[in-house]
Amino acid sequence: MLIELEYFNPWWKSGKVPADFLGRKRRIFNEIKAYLDRRQIIIFTGLRRVGKTTLMYQVINELLGSGIPPYNILYFTFDEIRYDLSEIIRTYEAEVLKEDIKNKKIYIFLDEIQKLNDWQSKIKLLYDLNPGIKLFLSGSAQISMWRGTRESLAGRFFDFEIKTLDFDEYLEFKGVEIDRKRDRLFEREIKRHLSDFIMRGGFIEAIELNEHMLRKYIKESL
Repeated sequence: MLIELEYFNPWWKSGKVPADFLGRKRRIFNEIKAYLDRRQIIIFTGLRRVGKTTLMYQVINELLGSGIPPYNILYFTFDEIRYDLSEIIRTYEAEVLKEDIKNKKIYIFLDEIQKLNDWQSKIKLLYDLNPGIKLFLSGSAQISMWRGTRESLAGRFFDFEIKTLDFDEYLEFKGVEIDRKRDRLFEREIKRHLSDFIMRGGFIEAIELNEHMLRKYIKESL
């Protein structure tokens, strides 16, 4: 368990999030920042590959930059590994934090939370028993994941839906400047980029892929 935790939390040793984890910030990042000091859980929902994990790393980087000690930030993903939440917390408490988790302000990031069995009940218990913990969750946009969530976690969370890029944000990521007040003047450029945008589906990872790689990416994403 400790080996996995060490792997998922490189900032415990380096003091920073690896640069290749961060990517470019999206517009929604500034909206999320306004909620970092609130007690409620922050939940990121959305399709696969829209950047939920990257957004978590960006928030972690923001916290480190604001002076939060690296050991006070825990990230874990349930994507491939099926440890129970209580086991994760116990190991983190005993081997990393070295004191009761109730004694410090702790930031816990749990990725792909829908893969944790009975996650709503476990998160509710963790939240209710530990006022000093700030929780960040990410999960699938599937409706089944959220069945009963609003009742079991009522008043305890803010939900941010992370969508694919819209056309304007896509242009920003491409570094393309178009004067939208003069659409007719830039009509050819807009049509060309719009066609490319539709083909790539607004997925950040697909922006710089060539045609062959894009077909493979789309096939593997289905």
